[in-house]
Amino acid sequence: MLLDPRFNPFESAANIMKYVEQKDWYDQFNRYGNFVYVPVTIKFQPDGSDTVYVWDNRSIVKRPVNYPATTLNDTYGSWVEYTGDKAPNAWGYLCYYDAQDHVDTSGVLGWKKNRPAINPHKQATISILTNAEAGQYIPYPNFGGGGGKLWVEVRREGWLIVNEGTDLEKAENGPKSLWGKIAWLLMKLPEIEIMNAGQFDKTINTDDVEYNAQLNGAAKEPIEIDTICGTSAEGVPTARGAYFNAKTGKQITTFTRAGRTTQAEDLLIGTLYSQFAQRRTTLSGDAQILHEPIAVYREDNQDGKLFMVASETQDVRMDCSEAVFVELRPDEYKRNNE
Repeated sequence: MLLDPRFNPFESAANIMKYVEQKDWYDQFNRYGNFVYVPVTIKFQPDGSDTVYVWDNRSIVKRPVNYPATTLNDTYGSWVEYTGDKAPNAWGYLCYYDAQDHVDTSGVLGWKKNRPAINPHKQATISILTNAEAGQYIPYPNFGGGGGKLWVEVRREGWLIVNEGTDLEKAENGPKSLWGKIAWLLMKLPEIEIMNAGQFDKTINTDDVEYNAQLNGAAKEPIEIDTICGTSAEGVPTARGAYFNAKTGKQITTFTRAGRTTQAEDLLIGTLYSQFAQRRTTLSGDAQILHEPIAVYREDNQDGKLFMVASETQDVRMDCSEAVFVELRPDEYKRNNE
């Protein structure tokens, strides 16, 4: 968010004669506008359900400053059901303050990201909260077990600018008439990122999942195949390409083929091994033009072996094909530990 009293928020503040006291307003924000609270309604609706849940942290930010929120665990908030009369007016706050100095420095002025929401106290915060990445950490909405829709609504009313050390319920909103001294108020679209459930201040490892096997120990160079969609034994919630069950909405982690049930990539490795780990019979020459769709072929002199077309060049005038047939083997691959 960019909330700033300067006409040009990218230049140093300066008073313009006696009419526009931008430098004074800038200093007043640092002195009296240490905390800025933006009310938001963050909702989650599980797939296949009419129930809506909303995130609420008002019990944290409105806590008396005698009971300061100083740890990261203090900032998470919680989800409440949004249907019926249970929580019809629930919402939460995004909080802007300076992580290193929330007493003499404003949480806005220039482009600034919100931080884990705390009440506007004067006390020091512990290191994990002080050094946590910017943003509001929210518990994963694990309702329904099959995913859902998450959206953020910025509320028009209820924005707060407060000085440190005063209870939010009692604090003056916009001391020194700070609301009337704002020249810029811009907001970028919100960004949502899934974090590690064990340590909220560390992102999930998003490296590609790789599977490998040795097909031929004497090979001169490796072969690599990149896939767009994939599978993992444990499932990867953040995967950009994955397979899902259309009925349940759950991520598919295994496939079955030729009596083996494992990840799709492992089945592909099995196919590569079965076809290429040893030399296979190749037939080439002229043949009648092939009219069949994808099919397997037999050759009377090859003792029951199956073949597939690897390449074909057709001469339609002579009704003749120059084709290459490669032996096709059933999947015979098993890992050493299977």
